[in-house]
Amino acid sequence: MAARMDVGVLQHLSELDGPSGFEDEVREYVQGMATRAGADVMVDRLGNVIARVKGPPPHVMLVAHMDEIGLMVSEVDDDGFLFFTTIGGWDPRLLPGLSMRVLGSRRKLYGTIGMKPPHITSEEERHKVLETSDLFVDTGLEPAALTKAGVRIGTPMVPANPFRRLSRSRVMGKAFDDRAGCFMLLRLLHEGDLPCRTTFVWSVQEELGMRGAGVAVESVDPDFAVVLECTIAADFPNVPKVKVVSRMRDGPVLTVMDRAAVSDPGLVEAVLEEAEAEGIPVQIKKPGIGATDAGSIHLRRIGYRAVALALPGRYIHGPEAILDLKDLDSTVDLARALLARLAKGQR
Repeated sequence: MAARMDVGVLQHLSELDGPSGFEDEVREYVQGMATRAGADVMVDRLGNVIARVKGPPPHVMLVAHMDEIGLMVSEVDDDGFLFFTTIGGWDPRLLPGLSMRVLGSRRKLYGTIGMKPPHITSEEERHKVLETSDLFVDTGLEPAALTKAGVRIGTPMVPANPFRRLSRSRVMGKAFDDRAGCFMLLRLLHEGDLPCRTTFVWSVQEELGMRGAGVAVESVDPDFAVVLECTIAADFPNVPKVKVVSRMRDGPVLTVMDRAAVSDPGLVEAVLEEAEAEGIPVQIKKPGIGATDAGSIHLRRIGYRAVALALPGRYIHGPEAILDLKDLDSTVDLARALLARLAKGQR
């Protein structure tokens, strides 16, 4: 087995810009990394990266999505302020004051999400959660300069937060949902020694309804699909125990049911049994929360057997999240153990 991939790859993935439908930077990087690993790589018409590694049956598809949540310019006013709509699921409480990177077609720009300061707001306004229609991005530029940079209606924007190493095992950055999954796929591919035929899929537009994976699975046509994700860790103050979806440092998170899918029961049991056999702690995600690419995968053609494994991350679907790299390592280890189990014909 090859040496473990450096966390610098995760940093690079995090700092790339790729909101849903605009995954070009991430796609180019992933495609290059997969090609260097010796896989047979192609990009389909929707933009999914598909990397095939030969091996004995069964055929397993591993999936992670490249896209991140973002914003899109909906209007440029006469003074150069950019009004916007959201790409993916944002909590509007997080938006005021964020630093944003505006992905102009000719040049990237920086700005802040502006609002009226407290000095000139009424008491009623100060206690109101602002709608996106109340907010705007201020780049400090006039309309002519924005046009020169290629900024117009339809231009995407993403948070401008850099990757930070908080401690030996904890990191903070944007887009860990699901660049952490992309990193885990690259690790499995580069570390090699895969026990069965494996197709890696880095999918597009998951945050807009799990679109890319549903297209990819029809061309890949696997026996099993395993989605690697980043899910909600809520192990922080003021969250009742019953609402803690998962906890950092408690290991990989297994989805039994979310808003889009019920995981294949046989694969769920296989994950739990393999985790016990390997001594890997595993958490079961609170049912009915969130959704993953498994939601579109399992419905295609006559149906596919799918399961989702995730590492817990605090503050996902915000401008930056926090991960523990030990959770990431154990999620990769459990995914590899599951592949070995499936290769032995155990379900």
